[in-house]
Amino acid sequence: MLKMGAEESPETVTVPLSGNRGFRLLMGGQLASSLGTSAAAIALPLVLLDLTGSTAAAGSVSAMAMLITLLLGLVAGVFADRWPRRGTLVVAALVAAVVWAVSAFVLHIGASSFGILVAAAGVSALAMTFFQPAQNGAVRHLVPRAQLSQAIAIDQARETTASLLGAPIGGALLVLGPAVAIAADSAGFLIAAACIAVIGTSLGPNRAAGQAAEKGRAITGYLRGLLRDAGAGLKHLWSTPAIRTCFLAAAVLNLPFIGIQVGLVLGLRAAGTPVYLIGLVETFSGLGAIVGATLVGPMNRRISLGRQIAITSWAIATGGLLIALTFPHIWFVLPACFLNTLFVPALNGTLMGHVFGSAPEDLAGRLGAAAQIASGLLIPLAPLAAGILIQAASGQIALVTFAGLLVAIAAALSATPSIRRLTT
Repeated sequence: MLKMGAEESPETVTVPLSGNRGFRLLMGGQLASSLGTSAAAIALPLVLLDLTGSTAAAGSVSAMAMLITLLLGLVAGVFADRWPRRGTLVVAALVAAVVWAVSAFVLHIGASSFGILVAAAGVSALAMTFFQPAQNGAVRHLVPRAQLSQAIAIDQARETTASLLGAPIGGALLVLGPAVAIAADSAGFLIAAACIAVIGTSLGPNRAAGQAAEKGRAITGYLRGLLRDAGAGLKHLWSTPAIRTCFLAAAVLNLPFIGIQVGLVLGLRAAGTPVYLIGLVETFSGLGAIVGATLVGPMNRRISLGRQIAITSWAIATGGLLIALTFPHIWFVLPACFLNTLFVPALNGTLMGHVFGSAPEDLAGRLGAAAQIASGLLIPLAPLAAGILIQAASGQIALVTFAGLLVAIAAALSATPSIRRLTT
């Protein structure tokens, strides 16, 4: 067991991660939670669509959850670093478990439940907005600095595994009934809360009791510093043409890319595709991202930065076009989903790696804050736009619209001289 005390710290403890009981429990609980959330992610919009008959209403709920995270994420991070992390994690997981359990019960008894599902999605998103920064701090507290890279890789593998397995599980559970699919999310959060509660070591933060009286000033200083740092980061992003174009493209690309993912699920459901087949969309997309991660190293060694940006952006756009053109034929759509995500890791790494690598070291933190805020601004619009387009026109029109935006972004990146000249 990893023990934290006055003479031990994450920097000095050398217990292998396989023997780090606290880390194993945290990751095990999060795997269960992520599986439930991934299952609900495929089930919830379909349940909402069945309840309302409106793709716009179904998409708006996802947009609301994303907006909550975007608007409150930075503030939640302040409190997550001041409240006891174990309590924050357990309470947040239990809150999410309760709201989804209530939603599942209401669905089971056949009551009208659209309003409850909307409230549950909002409360759950708020709880997870506090959960995520507390989890990041807990990992840092449990894991020695030398093992952090390995721990982060394990955490990413957990997310990918949950994404791959959760979507088909959600589709299968939805066949048994919407209450079963929603209850899976509640069960996952309960398991996570139980695993975190029995971790036998501190999760931090270790603060003197006398500092509690200074919380108000600390939070105020944090928010002022955040605004100052974000402004400095945005100024740097805007000052160099290539960086400005890369960053704007990365931020804008989130809208059509996520719009295709959400629009495809809603469009397939509206077209009458069986739910167990719809679950395979997330699976093939996840497989594409996993395989694509192995391409980053070879591409960096053999292809210039400017050409990488052009190749990867056009590959993503091509995948989006194939999805739109083959919709709603699921067995043609699935390979297109694989291609659509295959080069996403390479494009993300290329764009953001250059942006961060170009900044002086003393600006890296401020640049990161600016990137985090700005890159998520358009994400909440994606599910809402997908729902509205499907409602007003059709699933194929929505997908063609988003694919056209991807093509326009790829063309803009390829034609920008400052990007074409990039070599490192």
